[in-house]
Amino acid sequence: MTVVSKSDRITDMRRRSASWFYHKLNGHDGNGRPDGFTRSEAEQLRGAFLDLADRLRKTAEQLDF
Repeated sequence: MTVVSKSDRITDMRRRSASWFYHKLNGHDGNGRPDGFTRSEAEQLRGAFLDLADRLRKTAEQLDF
C-alpha cells in the first residue's frame, strides 16, 4: 500500500526545508518577524492535506483484521 508518493500535490513544498515549513506554519520567519503562507501556498497546502486525508481514509478502509 503506497499512501505517499513522489507525485504528491505537495511536491513543490517538499523542496523547501523543514525549518521553512515550520516557521510558515507558525506564522513567522526564521528571525521572528511575522510571515505566513502566501494565498497560493496555503491553497496548495490545503489541497495536499485534503488529498492525503482522502488517501489515508481509503487505505484504512482496505485494512483487514
